[in-house]
Amino acid sequence: MRYLYGDLTEARCQEDTLGLLQRFINMAVEVLKLHGEIDTSLLAIQKEKNRLTQTIEDIDGFKGDLQKTINDSFSNRTQDDTVAEMGQAVTATLQQHATEGKARIKTDVERNINGNQAKINQLAGSTFDAMREFFMASGLPISKSSLECNLDGLMYTADSEVADVTGITCKYALDTSRSEFFSGPKRFADLVPGKLEIPIGTKKAWLKKEPVAETIRIDDAILVRVKNSDQSGEYKLSSRAGSGSEGVQVSVDKTPNSRINVFRVDTTGEVQRIPADLFSSQQIEALTAFWTQLFPHVRSLYQYRQNLSAVKIEGKDVINDRLFTAVVGRLASHLAPIIREIDEHSLVKGELSLTIEADEEGKREVFFVRKNKLTKPISALPEMQRRLFAPLGLDVGPTIPGIKEIQTDKTDKITRPKIVPQPIPIGKSEPNTRPESTPQSDILPKAAPTIEVSDEITDVVTGVLVREELELDIINKSDKKKS
Repeated sequence: MRYLYGDLTEARCQEDTLGLLQRFINMAVEVLKLHGEIDTSLLAIQKEKNRLTQTIEDIDGFKGDLQKTINDSFSNRTQDDTVAEMGQAVTATLQQHATEGKARIKTDVERNINGNQAKINQLAGSTFDAMREFFMASGLPISKSSLECNLDGLMYTADSEVADVTGITCKYALDTSRSEFFSGPKRFADLVPGKLEIPIGTKKAWLKKEPVAETIRIDDAILVRVKNSDQSGEYKLSSRAGSGSEGVQVSVDKTPNSRINVFRVDTTGEVQRIPADLFSSQQIEALTAFWTQLFPHVRSLYQYRQNLSAVKIEGKDVINDRLFTAVVGRLASHLAPIIREIDEHSLVKGELSLTIEADEEGKREVFFVRKNKLTKPISALPEMQRRLFAPLGLDVGPTIPGIKEIQTDKTDKITRPKIVPQPIPIGKSEPNTRPESTPQSDILPKAAPTIEVSDEITDVVTGVLVREELELDIINKSDKKKS
């Protein structure tokens, strides 16, 4: 079976690219819509914070002006004068009303902010769900991968990190129960039968001047940890279950001149390399054979994805750092040349088509998708977000004219608000410069953390456009470097 273009020439990518394109657009549109809703809630939080600051300034200003008038009215009177006593009573009442007013506005703002924060967390969860559905079976080519598997009680748990060609790294929890080998604890002898002793160092012998090798049996030792990457592999054996127990660690170099290193591991996790000259060739062969037999089982674990636990770009979490447009831009740039090539070979205008040919059965099946079906959900997005899909050549609408390029050296001047997982009380506001004002710290709880919303977001339209344009600029420059 092979994939052909619409004109029956052989397709460069032998995979269901049209299915991938449809899933990408569905995910991208949903994520960008949620992205906009998160922006709205973050800006609402900032407005509430500004409202609190301004209201407290107004209260302090009003109280200060009124207090000055009251003080001036009885400044020349004695303390026991009736008017002076009235002034003192009014002063106390004024202070009480100011304190109560600040408490009311603080409670109101705190309630609104916590409500918006709860909405943000819900939207962030929905965004991650949309990405999970896509990346669990994205089918994108892989550029780098790693895996770690540990024995936890009587079962193994495993996680993998996979970076695709777009530079997006996904972390997956793996279902070890689907692996026949990793369904329960395994011993060294399960893969390399027979008795085996290896050295773990040297010790003084009775009535001997020279130290002798200290050995342990590992044929009955339990496999408690496995690590794998593109450059190396590693496994740990222990006489007791648990990756934190004492044992032997074997590291395998995957270079053409492959070699192994053996380490002794104590209960604290500290490792000490065992000199290579203590090992015989048979012992080295047995340790190497164990990895050779183990590796196919490790490699098969990658396909048993149970759940997506994180999505990152250059070490930054996509959800917390709100890198949604970067995800969409990278995926669109990767798919663009493939989709344009399919378009060039499609015979029907307004359609993208692929043909699956089964030579042995003498059959061909044509799969197609109309462009207007793909562009319809995209057209509902704001023009700034529609620009992300422009590389695909689907004619998703005009871009915004007159947008000036933002230089990347300004990135550190734009603070991206982070999504925090729990409601956060109001933090400190800017100090008041009016006379006789009450500092914010006297009203709010001293231990309360500040809300992680940038003070630079003061205008809804400007704030959104600047951030989106900045991310688009970074994506475009990254693509130019690749080309």
